[in-house]
Amino acid sequence: MQYEDNLTWSIGRLFDKWVIRQSEKTAVIFDDVPVSYGELNSAVNRLCRSLQAMGVKKGDRVAGMGKNALPPVALYLAAAKLGLVAVPINNRLVGAELAYQLNNCSVSALVFDADFANSVRDAVAQTDIRPERTLVYGGEVEASLGRSYDAVTGEQPDTAPVIEEPVNLMDPLAIIYTSGTTGAPKGAVTNHLQTYFKFMNIVLGADLRQDDVMLAPMPLFHSAGLFICLTPMLLRGGSIVTRKAFDPALYVQDCRTHRPTLTVAITTMFKMIMQHAEPGSDVFSSLRYCSGGGERTPQSLLDELQDKFGMRLRLGFGQTENSAMAGQQQDDIGRVDTVGRAGFFSDIWIENPEGERLPPDSIGRIMAQGPTVMSGYWEMPEKTAETIRNGVLNTGDLGTMDAVGRLALVDREKDMYRSGGENVYPAEIEKLLMDHPKVFNAAVIGVADEEWGEVGRAFVVARPGETVAPQELLDHLDGRLAKFKWPRQFEMVDALPMTESGKVKKAELKQRI
Repeated sequence: MQYEDNLTWSIGRLFDKWVIRQSEKTAVIFDDVPVSYGELNSAVNRLCRSLQAMGVKKGDRVAGMGKNALPPVALYLAAAKLGLVAVPINNRLVGAELAYQLNNCSVSALVFDADFANSVRDAVAQTDIRPERTLVYGGEVEASLGRSYDAVTGEQPDTAPVIEEPVNLMDPLAIIYTSGTTGAPKGAVTNHLQTYFKFMNIVLGADLRQDDVMLAPMPLFHSAGLFICLTPMLLRGGSIVTRKAFDPALYVQDCRTHRPTLTVAITTMFKMIMQHAEPGSDVFSSLRYCSGGGERTPQSLLDELQDKFGMRLRLGFGQTENSAMAGQQQDDIGRVDTVGRAGFFSDIWIENPEGERLPPDSIGRIMAQGPTVMSGYWEMPEKTAETIRNGVLNTGDLGTMDAVGRLALVDREKDMYRSGGENVYPAEIEKLLMDHPKVFNAAVIGVADEEWGEVGRAFVVARPGETVAPQELLDHLDGRLAKFKWPRQFEMVDALPMTESGKVKKAELKQRI
């Protein structure tokens, strides 16, 4: 036997192991509707057979576009079993954006929610995807756009499909497109083995258990939802609770009803959740592990979650290219000056532009290496070579690391600007602005200035029912931030343009100027 034969395995086969062991146990609760491991497996097998009947072969790309629901999850697991490549699509995309991603990876089959028929209609007209390879659920659409998901899969038996070509752990499993905050989105490719190590990073970092229940408000088309929430829970034999879309009031209700033990959410979500919970209540008392946040998380958020709601939020750091690469451990909780230490299958260090490792507490590029790093960007060798060299990922983020390996995020390298010859990092300013009791969200960009070269322009969202004046914000920064870093311009806005992962679309803000 060749060693490579031992790599003939897949994420799909790991899921099958739990189906055999606990068919009746709840795997996923979609909008209060429980789906057992056996029921989920039946849906996956029917879809596998449907895709095979369409002529879809190993290595073909299959895309899913919808809210958190059974069909997109079944498509991901079907891809894992058959050796297809799952392409979860952001359901906010419109015609041209959607067409770009479908064409970029030459999608062979598409499963979509009828709610997004208009976007799909515009997009598929610009692709080669055939209607007979398009399945729609949640409503009816014209026959020229696709066939009924329920009707097509319902015709197939729910027994295991015949795997015609063995799936190897090195085969690609998923393509997750970056948010595209600058330039065209890039498709980050993750194979089965990398997905396994992502899963193990979560198991070891969060002490994931078979009886755990994960409350996941994140969209499952995003790398965090897919690789930090859904995949680890199903591969550990636990249960996951999710809804079609995030609703802070329903999140609180789900905590009361389902008593989750773990949750992952972004900073903005936690801010909204707190507005729907009664301080001092035990609604979140079942949560053993709360993770999320990022470089724009203010200290006031950590304090408020802890003091008013008993939630001890652990900050973390990850990207589409390398999800969950670092996280806080028990002794880091409550600290906003670090996102923790490298995961069990990640090495992280700080470099200067010349590629030299920097001593502790120096600001530089955050570099990462390990079996969780993506394979590359789909059919973008030049972009891949810019990002990964000799297996080392340049995250594009700036940070520092102390002598014991605690990582602190400074900012995106591209977001830094120079004012009067000094480097200014907007994330530092944004965190302090969001510490103001009247501020809900804030973003800072560098804009041209004749005297200083560049100065900061702050876009500020006030908390509901509040108004805040620029002078109040400057008074708040006084004594907390060097004056050369103070924004010189302020704009009060109702909302900031955001990606699903909680990043501000700063390119859109710059276009306003």
